[in-house]
Amino acid sequence: PEGGTNALKLVYLLTIAAPAGAANARSFELAALGGILDFINVMSYDYHTAGRTAHFNAPLDAAPGDPTPENTVVATVNRYLEAGVPKGKLVVGVPFFGYGYGGVPAKANGLFQPAERNGFEPSAPPAAWLGSTKYRDISRALRSGFQRYWEPKAGVPWLYNASTRSWITYDDAQSIALKADLVKRRGLGGVMIWELSGDDGTLLPTLHRRLRQ
Repeated sequence: PEGGTNALKLVYLLTIAAPAGAANARSFELAALGGILDFINVMSYDYHTAGRTAHFNAPLDAAPGDPTPENTVVATVNRYLEAGVPKGKLVVGVPFFGYGYGGVPAKANGLFQPAERNGFEPSAPPAAWLGSTKYRDISRALRSGFQRYWEPKAGVPWLYNASTRSWITYDDAQSIALKADLVKRRGLGGVMIWELSGDDGTLLPTLHRRLRQ
């Protein structure tokens, strides 16, 4: 009731989803945004999905030989903090999806190799595991001939099928946990996900446990 002790109080938050790539972030007045916004959700994924190199969707840090070491979660966090964004307002985006490339050579199990197809060619015929794929489908990929590999510095896995020359970058419980650890270690504002329908019931509980430890 108006004027009563049980009156509801509405609280409005002003937030944005912000780019993670080095080139895009330079177009924003990050220090000013850090003073205006309640928090900033950084889309720290999709770093390489439009390219023709089999590269990680959301690498934590730069692996040896990474052709774009500036496009990692750690580098993105550093850019935002160095630009003046308060650490408590910085929210790290975590993907519940992966991305597939086609026509990838077998060298280094496909890592950083040139890809013939990246899923962005609208005129090309559809191919299995090309383009965006939900995490919940990764187990099916593993049953269909893919092998899992792990890059310790980048802190993410990938899949490669030598017979079909298909390559998939994605995040799993192991890599998600490392991203949660980064958030806690640096005192950041938290984690946001894209998006919930991609989970198979594994990733969200992993994030919850790791952030609550």
